[in-house]
Amino acid sequence: MHSSAFVRAGNSDENISEIHTFGAGKPQKSSKSQVLADITNFASHAQYTFVGASMYQEKIYRYPAPTGNSQHMMQIPIVLPIDDHLQKDLPESVLDIDASDAGKHLTECRLARQIHHNLFHRECMLMAEPGYMQHQPEITGNMRAILIDWLVDVHLKFELREDTLFLAVNLLDRFLEDTPVPRSKLQLVGMVAMFIASKYEEIYFPSVADFVHIADKTYTRENILVMEATMLNALKFNITTPYSWTFLRRNLKALRACYAKDEKDVGHLASFCLDLALQDYAMLGFCPSEIAAAACLLAGRIVWEEVAWNETMRYYSGDWDVESLRECEEHLVRLLENEQGDGGKLTAIKRKFASEKYGKVSTIAASVDLSLPYDDKEDIDME
Repeated sequence: MHSSAFVRAGNSDENISEIHTFGAGKPQKSSKSQVLADITNFASHAQYTFVGASMYQEKIYRYPAPTGNSQHMMQIPIVLPIDDHLQKDLPESVLDIDASDAGKHLTECRLARQIHHNLFHRECMLMAEPGYMQHQPEITGNMRAILIDWLVDVHLKFELREDTLFLAVNLLDRFLEDTPVPRSKLQLVGMVAMFIASKYEEIYFPSVADFVHIADKTYTRENILVMEATMLNALKFNITTPYSWTFLRRNLKALRACYAKDEKDVGHLASFCLDLALQDYAMLGFCPSEIAAAACLLAGRIVWEEVAWNETMRYYSGDWDVESLRECEEHLVRLLENEQGDGGKLTAIKRKFASEKYGKVSTIAASVDLSLPYDDKEDIDME
């Protein structure tokens, strides 16, 4: 197993004095979360009610009551406000990327625009302020990067969902923003952020014993549980938040609708850019939807040589146009250029995206032309 380094002592950011490696053998069996209800068993036909002057949707879901008798049914009304302007027809120049999902009850395509409108509204509410590290007396941006490099390895070891990694880093940054953390506890904070994120996002999440094992028993079960309570209280249990990976999925769906071809390679490269941005402290200055849109645009330029960022892409990305994405895109190019070199000591993301699962995109990106065509006025103004 590849060794992962983490700073725990020393007077310099580059002084890595202790190395914690993954312990030998396999982690213990993951804990299983209890399934509260099978949401796919809801009745396929919903009842709709309009209340007063405002439009609402009331869904009556039916499923067996706790008695176990299938003849007894419970009715759970769920009232969802519907924004009038989101129910109107799309602009003529914008494709309806959700039309193909009509009739698929799990996609909720009728509410997709409202859901993503809400995500755009909330994306900056629960994210750390750029520059928060200046209030940390013992840790730096470089230490944060080393920690995230280790977390990527942990994430791969446990085979967790992409959402889990992005949520873990969000929790980490928000906790560090308000809570001074000594250098000796930084790895513990990162590990607990991943623990909380995995319990939130995963069906089968790693147990406390798994995390004790993965850190080579540097911290005890009690250390992890105490830090979990401390972190959740510091964050006031505000966990739900969108991140760049959330928006990238929507952007790729719009890209597929615009080009009518497989966007898998574009998605792999854009995901590579998002992971690199996750590790770079300076990228906290950009909104998650902005990073996702810039990554999608840059990946399209590289893989397809050009990409028309038309009105459809602008609409579904959160109203980001090519010119407004320029600064963020240039930051992503610099991150890719760094990976084209030796990449320094942080190699977890490069190794992750060198696998077949991600189309070996980090290997391909090492030899591509990363020049941006901003000197071409037509590219900036294209409709």
